[in-house]
Amino acid sequence: MRALSLALLLVTTSAAGDPPEGSPREGCGWALPEGFLLLPTVQAEVPIDLLQTPLSEPVGRREESPTACPVLLGTMPVMCRLVLALVLSSTGCASVSSFFSGNDDPVYSTEADENLKKGNEALEGKNFVEAAKYFEFTRTKFPFLEASKEAELKLADCSYEQEKYVEARDRYQNFARLHPTHPKVDYAAFRAAETHFRDIPSDFFLLPPAIEKDQVELKGALIALNEFMRLYPRSEHVERAQKITADVKRRLAKHELYVADFYARREKWPAVINRLTVVRKSFAGIGFDAEVAFGLYDAHLALKQPDAAREVLAAYVEAFPKDEGVPKAKKLLTSLPAPAPAPAPAPAP
Repeated sequence: MRALSLALLLVTTSAAGDPPEGSPREGCGWALPEGFLLLPTVQAEVPIDLLQTPLSEPVGRREESPTACPVLLGTMPVMCRLVLALVLSSTGCASVSSFFSGNDDPVYSTEADENLKKGNEALEGKNFVEAAKYFEFTRTKFPFLEASKEAELKLADCSYEQEKYVEARDRYQNFARLHPTHPKVDYAAFRAAETHFRDIPSDFFLLPPAIEKDQVELKGALIALNEFMRLYPRSEHVERAQKITADVKRRLAKHELYVADFYARREKWPAVINRLTVVRKSFAGIGFDAEVAFGLYDAHLALKQPDAAREVLAAYVEAFPKDEGVPKAKKLLTSLPAPAPAPAPAPAP
C-alpha cells in the first residue's frame, strides 16, 4: 500500500508536449506520454499495483499541483474513473483500504457480553449488517451461555427493524419454542404476532386501497394476538396487543362492509346479509353497529323478510340503547307491519 493523492477526476484533451523539467510528474517512477488522467490532491491509501496500470489510449492531460503525483487508472471508461475517484475522495484512508481489501468484518471480543454490547450499539445506530454479525458470532461461539439466547432474540430484532417480517416471525417463533421458560418469551410471542400487523398491505397511491385486498395478514394478526393475550395475560405487552387488536378488528370490519356495499349495489342481498352478519357477530361494539343494523334491515326488506328486519333492529336497540342510531331504529320499527300471529296449536285428538 502507498499513500497517493486522489480526488475528483479531471480529463482534458490537451496535446501539449512533454512536461517541462522540474514538473511534478518527474520522479513518479514512469514516463508520461501525451494525455493523462490526473486526480487533484486528497490523501487516500490505494494499492499501488492498481494505480500503476499504464493508459493504452490517452484521454488528455492536466498539470497538477507540485505536491501531487499523477494516478493512472488504466483503460477504464471515463464515467467509471469518475465514480471511483468520487468514492475514494469521499472516504478516509482506512475506509478506502477496506474498500479495496473487502475485509469489513468487525473486531470481535473474547467476551460474549462485550459482543452483545457492540451488537446493540450497531442495532441502535441502524447498522443492521454489523449488528447481525456480532449477534451471530455470540450465538455460535458461546452456545451454552445466556448471552447466546439473547443474541437469538436480537437477530430477530434485526430482521424486524429491516422490515423482513416473515424472517423475523420465524426467528421469534423459534425462540419461543426453544426457550419457553425464558424471561423474554412473552416479548418474542408478542413480536411474532405483531409481524402480521406490520406486513399488511399498504395504501400506496399507485395500488388498490388496502381495504380491497386480501386480508390474510390481518386475520393472522388477530389470531396470533388473541393467542398471545391468552397465554401471557400478565405480560407488559398486553396493553399494546389490545390496541393493535382493536385496530385489526376495525380494519377487518371495514373490509366486510366494503364487500357488503359492493354486493348491495348489485342487489345481491343474500351475499350482503352474509357479510354484514360477520361484522355483527365478530366485530360488535367497535363503532359499526348502526351501519350493520340498517344494512341488514334493507337487505331483509328487499328479500321480503320483514320479520327478520324487525328482529335485527330490535336486537340493535336492546344491545346499544345509547347509540346515536337508536332513534332512527325505533322509528323504523314502528313503520313495519305487525308481526304475523303465531299459529294456533293443533286441537288435541
